[in-house]
Amino acid sequence: MIQETIKGVFGSITVAKNEATGNPTIYGLFDKNNVFVDRLRFQDGAPPANGFCVEDLIAIAKHRIQHLDTELPSDYNKLAVDALDEALKALEDRMAERKAQVE
Repeated sequence: MIQETIKGVFGSITVAKNEATGNPTIYGLFDKNNVFVDRLRFQDGAPPANGFCVEDLIAIAKHRIQHLDTELPSDYNKLAVDALDEALKALEDRMAERKAQVE
């Protein structure tokens, strides 16, 4: 796997890419002391499911922000949720366009 590193909030994120496709598929989270914390795997290729899709992560982030907003309401939370809704809609439209091109 090809790797690169990107900046995370609390440390770094290692990105592992599929050598055949170049698709970034596995993200490893490391703390500021470079200690491994967790891993996230994205869908790689056609179904069946073998990882998360971008839409899944956006839905998860939206759910998390909505929950946090119940504990500490903020207009910024509402703005973030609206932006995530727009992102989900854009990705839904993209998928519909792709399906129409194939049919």
